[in-house]
Amino acid sequence: MYTSKEQYYRIHSPFYNATRWAFLFGRTKLHNHIPDSATPQRILEIGCGTGYHLAQLEQRFPQAQLTGIDSSEAMLKIAKGKIHSEQTVFIKDRYTGDSFPENSFDLIICSYSLTMMNDLNNVIEAIKKHLCAEGMFMAVDFDQSPSLLFKQWMKTNFVDFDAGLFTKLKTSFPNYSYHTYQAYLGLWTYALFVGRS
Repeated sequence: MYTSKEQYYRIHSPFYNATRWAFLFGRTKLHNHIPDSATPQRILEIGCGTGYHLAQLEQRFPQAQLTGIDSSEAMLKIAKGKIHSEQTVFIKDRYTGDSFPENSFDLIICSYSLTMMNDLNNVIEAIKKHLCAEGMFMAVDFDQSPSLLFKQWMKTNFVDFDAGLFTKLKTSFPNYSYHTYQAYLGLWTYALFVGRS
């Protein structure tokens, strides 16, 4: 079907924002879980895609330095056209522990990107490394599905339901909140996770 994630996103990027409302649920909930009292100065989105979250974060925290990292040039091109702040930096690269120095960010968010990453354990360790003391990590993503056929179909779209994402996050961030929600009468669940360093 698709030979690589780069090809997948190059094909999907022109209509990505117009179609993802139908199954990337909970994205709007993510921002509701940032406390009103929060004033993050350095924010990172891993797998920032078309800049959906960064555009909202730019409005809410106009003084913050925003960084978006993504491996897809096609998706970043759309994000760059949407966000014009000089304080926003876009990086085309795969996210690893070497992407940034330690304690670089007050807030790190991931929206439907972690289940698409092959080296999940290393990515979680990198997040912990890059998050400063008292920092906040937030993720919304696919959680579980009882349907083997659905999981196999999602795997062709580079989503791995069997990686144990939220179990790993709970272990890595003992101070956390976690909420799970049903989609399409239980065809799958998605979850919202907030962890603190």
